[in-house]
Amino acid sequence: MTDESVKNFSEALQTLKSLRSIRLNVGCCFEITDQGLSHLRERLQGLKSLESLSLEFGECFTITDEGVKNVAELVRNLTCLQSINLDLARCYEITDESLRNLRESFEQLSLLKSFRINLSNCEKLTNETLKHLGESLKKHSSLQYLTLECDNLWNIEDEGLQDLCGGLRTLSALKSAKLLLSGCQITNQGLRVLGESLQNFSSLQSLDLVFENCNNVTDEGLKNLAESLQTFTSLKSINLNFDSREEVTDESLKNLSEALQRHISLESVTLDFSG
Repeated sequence: MTDESVKNFSEALQTLKSLRSIRLNVGCCFEITDQGLSHLRERLQGLKSLESLSLEFGECFTITDEGVKNVAELVRNLTCLQSINLDLARCYEITDESLRNLRESFEQLSLLKSFRINLSNCEKLTNETLKHLGESLKKHSSLQYLTLECDNLWNIEDEGLQDLCGGLRTLSALKSAKLLLSGCQITNQGLRVLGESLQNFSSLQSLDLVFENCNNVTDEGLKNLAESLQTFTSLKSINLNFDSREEVTDESLKNLSEALQRHISLESVTLDFSG
């Protein structure tokens, strides 16, 4: 699959003015470049009725900030979008500049209800990325479904998570939250701030938190998280995934179990502490 295929695909769709949903998955197509994303922008930006857009470019290694800028410009023109899924996992060349451009576009989408972005293994991203995501979320208090996949971003620390939580706190209508930050430099302090922000999710029904290989997390951090879980009233499904290490002991499972006992409406529980 090459840029020419993306061009042909987008040309075929550009005349379908009543189109409501598009999904394009070209993950692992190593010959897709910034030019392919430029073709998408040029030809799809006229689809003003589009409500759902899914663009999956995982492991398209040659995509850079310039390509993501084209995606951002496309999104900015699709003001009826209610759902966005953007997969940029292992696009190793993108930097925080890509998230700045996406932030500016996402902030224009007043109807957005569902947002998923996968930035896992994009090794050049830093705390600034989570800051941009947090600022963008502040514009979407009516968001209902959120998935942020940021695994193995070695430069992400508590500072970035704190900025992200500034946006999370505003999402009072959220029904489903998935936050994947495995392999990041998050500590107990980061989990404490995250727990405080989660307490605003009065409508939350599903929660997934994955923090594998966050080697600075101990019983103290999980205790703070457990305390925040007690505030939910509508939770039906929960998935917590942390490593089992010397710093994470039986005390963590005890605290989490006690917190979950309060949720008589729970239908699904997963606690994964496998080594």
